[in-house]
Amino acid sequence: MAAEEHMLLQGTYTALSTPSNPSLTARTADSGETVQTGLSSGNTIWVKVTATNFFGETTAQSSGANTTWSTGDVTDVYISPVAGAASYNIYVTYGSSSAGTYYLAAQSVGGHKYTLQGALPTGGTQVPSGDTGTNSTNDYDGIFNILTGHIRSGTYPSTGFKAGYINQTLGSTLTTAAVFDMFAGLYDNSSSLNTSDSGGFRADPAELIVEALDASNFASNILSQASGGQQAYQLRIDQDEVGSITAGAAISQIQNPMTRSLVSLLVHPYLQQGTALAMTYQLPMSFSNVSNAWEVTNVQDYISINWPVIDVTFRFSLLLYGALVAVAPQYSGRGGPLVQ
Repeated sequence: MAAEEHMLLQGTYTALSTPSNPSLTARTADSGETVQTGLSSGNTIWVKVTATNFFGETTAQSSGANTTWSTGDVTDVYISPVAGAASYNIYVTYGSSSAGTYYLAAQSVGGHKYTLQGALPTGGTQVPSGDTGTNSTNDYDGIFNILTGHIRSGTYPSTGFKAGYINQTLGSTLTTAAVFDMFAGLYDNSSSLNTSDSGGFRADPAELIVEALDASNFASNILSQASGGQQAYQLRIDQDEVGSITAGAAISQIQNPMTRSLVSLLVHPYLQQGTALAMTYQLPMSFSNVSNAWEVTNVQDYISINWPVIDVTFRFSLLLYGALVAVAPQYSGRGGPLVQ
């Protein structure tokens, strides 16, 4: 069932595409950043990026990107997101004249921008020579891929069958501004950041699915907001209540400013950092003839088989034969990558 959960999120029949060349900016390190070491001023840094999901990793660009490094610099890597990807790996090499062997410098990056700091790798994992298994012909398309339109030809309509809101270059932590922009994009397409060609459908999401760090950043953002010089929340603790105080803050629901509905915040234990999914399960109109916008339809639910013993081994199989069916992904949305 854990494997099925991975499939529901990121399964895909079609292999993920290799990301386009990243953009690089070498700049003077800010306060709190660690200057890159091991290079000489005037050296060139070369970077390649691969896309990943639960099941594998793509190969990288043939040429990659490069920039000239100076003493005291760090290097910002701007990733070009691809449909269906959950995170990205960054490979680096450097030298005075030509690119050498690329080694893994950052893994499972959930952000649109990543800053290379400190010592660059001189060994370790190298760029894969081919796709390591991002797809399978036995996979059905999961939520990540349906929402970004990375779907098998012939399974769903070829155009417009994707989320009503898509933003894969957000480049910030999870904030109320980012979430409210997603709600606006899903409701009336008033978001300027929405890259979906589906637009708003008066959608009223029921659930926002995020990763734990993103949820923590979201809570911090809520608590830090100021209005008239005051914090978003104030707590008054009487003397006789001091012994029963519970410290910490977590956001379990947020009100949609467009529809006034309460949206539940769910932290998914398997989700990689960097993606927020606004999920609509029932359509916001009566007599739509759609009972569930998302559902799993099984030809055969879980069945266990103890095969007849024909030799000195015992064989056991656990099978499920079915698929995730998305009837109306236009009423859901995907935001990110978010900053780590």
